[in-house]
Amino acid sequence: EDDTDPRFTAVSKAWDTLSNPVKRREYDSQFEFDEDIPSGKESLKTDEAFFELYGPVFRRNARFSKTTPVPRLGDSSTPIEKVLAFYDFWYRFQSWREMQGDDEHNLDEADNREERRWMQQQNEKQRRKLRAAEGKRVLLLVKRARANDPRVQRY
Repeated sequence: EDDTDPRFTAVSKAWDTLSNPVKRREYDSQFEFDEDIPSGKESLKTDEAFFELYGPVFRRNARFSKTTPVPRLGDSSTPIEKVLAFYDFWYRFQSWREMQGDDEHNLDEADNREERRWMQQQNEKQRRKLRAAEGKRVLLLVKRARANDPRVQRY
């Protein structure tokens, strides 16, 4: 029953983080993430090569979707209506990914309320830039995939 037990404190903190959707997103967003996307200039000799290259990239990025379920890339036999719906979904993709891990200023180090507010504003400005870059990266992925998608090319 001792609230000063380090294990109790750790479990309490973990429960507080994981049971709160906002804190959970912040926590989940802090882990390393492979942001690489194909260049769009790869030599894709077969339909299967396209799916092997782009499928894992879309699956990695799908974890941050505000909307679920996230449509899959599919395969060569996927009907064109589903293919077009897939790309429509990704053109409108909205991410829940937080960018707080990259904050420049630690609010706990502020000497007063004004400094804390200034730090918050600077951090938020940086987050907006990171979110915009994230949106551009996903859009570039979608454009490159659609341009190289053999199903779209046949359509």
